[in-house]
Amino acid sequence: MSFLKGEEIVRRKIVNIEDSKQIQPCSVELIFEEIHKFTEDPECLEPFIGAILRDKTYFSKECYKLAKLTPTQLYVEDQLRIGYYLNEGFYIITLQEVRMLKNCFGILTHRSSVQRLLAIPKATIIDPAYHGKPKVLVYVKYPIFIEEKARLFHLVVYCSEEEFKEYQGQYQHESL
Repeated sequence: MSFLKGEEIVRRKIVNIEDSKQIQPCSVELIFEEIHKFTEDPECLEPFIGAILRDKTYFSKECYKLAKLTPTQLYVEDQLRIGYYLNEGFYIITLQEVRMLKNCFGILTHRSSVQRLLAIPKATIIDPAYHGKPKVLVYVKYPIFIEEKARLFHLVVYCSEEEFKEYQGQYQHESL
């Protein structure tokens, strides 16, 4: 088992980059495409605030179905400040398309700049043969500004010489 350098992730077309700045020595940075805010936090999210701070996950599929999500509006202050203001709350961030190979899996983790903004994202695994636009749950404690097309997450890819069982779950082809 070995990890792929950022250049190799792009060469194998796991991610199509928009900007060469996305290529890192041992990862590729993913650009977000959409941000949705939970406008009514279902009760099942309340224990999640503490859990996310303790790095545990209690967020379930049923809770997600109960949530009411609203697209976050693009804010244009001037030509230099185009992006999104996020107030305290939970958000689902949709990232750019990923096409994982059958012999690889990925770990999606936030860039350190995201945590410096006091936004608390959850890391996740991208399964072998997954194809879609991953969604990540983020809790924002204090209001922050995120520039349009910001690079928010790293995708680190590990590969084996053998193929893994392909991902056949409900999120295959997510947001495509």
